[in-house]
Amino acid sequence: MSTKSPQPSPTATQEYEKEFEQIDLGSVRPNVTIKPISDEVSRHGVQNGTGRRIVTKEEAEGYTAYAYTTRLKWGILTVLWMAQIAMNMNGSLYANAQVSMANFFDVSIQTTTYGNMIFLMSYAFGCELWAPWSEELGRKWLMQASMALVILFTAVIPFSHNFTTVMALRFLTGLATAGGSLTLGVAADMYKPHQQQHAVAFVAWGSMLGSALPPIAGGFMEKHIGTVGWKWCFWLIALFGALVQLLHLFIVPETTYKTALNRYAKKRRESAEREGNESSDLHLYGPTEGVSIRDRFEFQEFGQTVCRPFKFLFTEPIVYCLSALSACGDAIVFLFIEVFGHIYGEKFGFDKACTGLMFIPLALGYTIGYFIQLYFNRLGRMKRAANQNCQDAQYEGRMSVLVFTAGCLPLGLLIFAATANPSYGHLAWVGTAFGVLFIGIANYTIYASTIDYMVAAYGFYAASATGGNGFARDFLAGALTPAGGPWVEKMGPQKMCGILAGISALFCAICIAVRIYGAWLRRRSKYTVQEVDTVVQMD
Repeated sequence: MSTKSPQPSPTATQEYEKEFEQIDLGSVRPNVTIKPISDEVSRHGVQNGTGRRIVTKEEAEGYTAYAYTTRLKWGILTVLWMAQIAMNMNGSLYANAQVSMANFFDVSIQTTTYGNMIFLMSYAFGCELWAPWSEELGRKWLMQASMALVILFTAVIPFSHNFTTVMALRFLTGLATAGGSLTLGVAADMYKPHQQQHAVAFVAWGSMLGSALPPIAGGFMEKHIGTVGWKWCFWLIALFGALVQLLHLFIVPETTYKTALNRYAKKRRESAEREGNESSDLHLYGPTEGVSIRDRFEFQEFGQTVCRPFKFLFTEPIVYCLSALSACGDAIVFLFIEVFGHIYGEKFGFDKACTGLMFIPLALGYTIGYFIQLYFNRLGRMKRAANQNCQDAQYEGRMSVLVFTAGCLPLGLLIFAATANPSYGHLAWVGTAFGVLFIGIANYTIYASTIDYMVAAYGFYAASATGGNGFARDFLAGALTPAGGPWVEKMGPQKMCGILAGISALFCAICIAVRIYGAWLRRRSKYTVQEVDTVVQMD
């Protein structure tokens, strides 16, 4: 490495990396060496030399979201769980609106699938666009703004006069959806990295259920409401979103540590002023007090933050391997949302309500996967406590669950392919239900465990790593949605599921290889936790 040049003024990224270094990572501490920054140096250069002392995270920890009571934390997590269902409801309930929408606008059912495609693909970008702002402007009001826009765009869709307007509104709805970038950010605000597993697993469970529960209700709506059913699908999404927004408004406080530090510093200053105390508290300020929004964002740094998830997705082997498997599982679920009507309606003769009930095995699979994940999380904590220097337990061990459950994805597809034939008898659908159950187990554990591993492995850059994962899931699901109907009609469910089983088996093998050789990949990445010190020096 070249000779070090004189150190420039610390950037916002380097300041935050200092804060990440100070976070307690539990029993194993990564080898991170970052030069400390003096307490008097502000996060923002415009405050340097003003005599202000910036309050540190350590002296105000009792006022941050880390100090919330267990009851409050789980109340917040429950609202986030509902928010995840509401967000994904916009994609999963749409299929129940397609037939009546096609009749209303005089377009083909295949044409209506593009409404879901454009929503999911814009949703993939929306998650990445909202996330960077929340670090500076706070999570609560950005989440409120996101939900309000989603409700607005969704509620006016039934008043559209043509399908082009529907497409435009679906595009705007996707961009307005903040997704897990904010909900998981709130979980990270309340729990230190080694304590986040249960919270992340719970929020991820809500995200998964958002693709399984709405179609159950949607089937009954499609059957009983008739020609205006498509309008009520969107109004139901808007009404549930409004309920969640109200709960979020009254239950979930602002959790970002900068806001908490600002309030803490202001309280100490006011106390010193009242008492006539000439202590340093008179010059104590929060990290963003008195700093304009314009000064908080450096254009170059903001651009790097927004682009980093995409860079990781295409250049980091850990990210693109795990994201490929995760995206494969999510795309299969949204393909099934599109083709269930073809398989159960046309081949098995089910009505709309019974077709919707076939999503119950998927929801049950997600729930079983959630409890399996909790069990392996507990085993992982025990291993880390027993061997404090075990790198495998700290990192790659978080994916141990996939050794046992990833294979459920191709297995479930094969079971579905083998039994999706009414000629086998009127109870053949039971076999397909078991196939869907296994798909749900695999899809949940793949999502939750890969997110958990990337958060641990990438540390400060975890948001970029997981952001790439989320983008891949939503984008691929959207891109393949219109292909579901024509694919199953041309090939049949057996051949379609057989091909998907082969593809998913390949990704499962790659994922297990990452579990085995992940440490080797980590050591060769300049963005994983062990290499943070190198990155800081290079920057």
